[in-house]
Amino acid sequence: MIQAILFDLDDTLYPEREFALSGYRAVAREAAASGECAYEEAFECMKTAFCLSGRKTVFPCLLERFPNLSMTLEEMVRVYREHIPEISLFPGYGGLLEELGKKYRLGIITDGLSAVQRGKVAALGIEGFFQKIIYSWDYGKERQKPHIDSFALMLEALGTPPESAVFIGDNPEKDGLGARGAGMCYVRVATPENTPPARTFPDEIVIENLLRLPQTLIELTRILK
Repeated sequence: MIQAILFDLDDTLYPEREFALSGYRAVAREAAASGECAYEEAFECMKTAFCLSGRKTVFPCLLERFPNLSMTLEEMVRVYREHIPEISLFPGYGGLLEELGKKYRLGIITDGLSAVQRGKVAALGIEGFFQKIIYSWDYGKERQKPHIDSFALMLEALGTPPESAVFIGDNPEKDGLGARGAGMCYVRVATPENTPPARTFPDEIVIENLLRLPQTLIELTRILK
């Protein structure tokens, strides 16, 4: 019988791309405040670099586009990490979490700088849905998923045996391996952006979004009986 449902955060409950763009807006505002560039030009420069080449190229591209900018790379990173995110859950997920919370114990396990991840949770306004949120880097970066520690701590906190818990995430190499290593069932949320070319596990359960989860839980309940 399923007693607990555990979630990844980024790209599972909200689109992480929103956080990145929110951070670039914050950096663009800070850069424009110096009068050395226009906000729109700075933001579009970063957005284009992000879409074409990935996030590691974003700030170097901005410095290349505006060589006289007094803002340093380190300052850009600080502003990005410390900004108040403008992000939101995927449509319909707030109501879904509310309904799931009436039947199951809910938790989140998320990797990344703890202060940044806490800022995301606060901006999403979701803390009240969950009995436990584990920020894996609180215990050391080396213990991020798929390390078993966070999964074991979550199961202990919720008082749930692994065979009665389901983990929902988008990354099979982190979420899937970690959950399965802890003895839990894993369900992958697959979007067009994160869908691998093939199933990572032969028996992998894949849903296109969390709105399919209630039906999947009914099916899993029959299997796990």
